[in-house]
Amino acid sequence: MTTAIKICGITSLADAEAAVEAGATHLGLIFVEGSKRAIELPAASEIAARIRGRAKLVAVFRGAEAGRVRAVADAVGVDLVQYHGGESRALMDAVGLPAIKVIELPASSPQAGGAAGRPPWMPLPADLSTHVVHLLFDRPKAADDPGWLAGAVESLSAGAPLSSFSPAFFAGGLTPESVGLVVGRLAPYGVDVASGVETSPGVKDHNKVRAFCAAVREAALNENAR
Repeated sequence: MTTAIKICGITSLADAEAAVEAGATHLGLIFVEGSKRAIELPAASEIAARIRGRAKLVAVFRGAEAGRVRAVADAVGVDLVQYHGGESRALMDAVGLPAIKVIELPASSPQAGGAAGRPPWMPLPADLSTHVVHLLFDRPKAADDPGWLAGAVESLSAGAPLSSFSPAFFAGGLTPESVGLVVGRLAPYGVDVASGVETSPGVKDHNKVRAFCAAVREAALNENAR
């Protein structure tokens, strides 16, 4: 199975082109006010015009009203919208577009307390919209434990596979060096990265983007060969 690769926080056409050439299947365009990776409509539209059909375009929102989500998505012409806040089913239904819903994992690391201290599985919202086609399991901003990723992978690999929840993405401080662990142990539908392939917020390091995509492909190949 080919693992989807979402490069999020794209702010320039040059970075979009580099990501697609490296093997990205999804590009995230952030429309969250105050985000260091936010993009304006003209730049997003230019990227969409050049990239459409070569990778899926994802418009990312947090706490936006349904009207704004729909207006931006229609203006840019995206394939998916991503909800990164506490958006309700009613809002997702009102927007009516295929969606990715972010689910934050527990902030504590299983390694911090041993087997008995493993964080509980984060229950899925009971009111997910039928428009949600992907879940995205993410590291919460409160997680500052350097062992969080290894602990989260250990905890998740011991439970139900991510594929049982939906074609799910995994995100959370991934880098070219760490993404192989996630792909190899969890076999997610896809992985999502932003800061792990940047020189500064919103500015991608093309060498890191290529290295990240190559690491995903290698880990997926090894997993398929088992």
